[in-house]
Amino acid sequence: MHSLVTFILASASPRRAELLREARIDFEVVHADVVEHEDPTTDPVEMVTHNALIKAKWVHERYPERWVLGADTTVDL
Repeated sequence: MHSLVTFILASASPRRAELLREARIDFEVVHADVVEHEDPTTDPVEMVTHNALIKAKWVHERYPERWVLGADTTVDL
């Protein structure tokens, strides 16, 4: 299957790229040049949501005609 639209993954995560390839989704990776929020006192869900959003916004500003997927993860013990 080859999609008509190739979207951008705004994440350098090899695992996320692997998941998209396994799903046979066409995409390219663009690393967002942003400083991620990494404050241990911040709610983990808020932190990863914020980081995913700033990555997606950074990439979208440079590729406004493209669909962009921003993602982030953390481990909360």
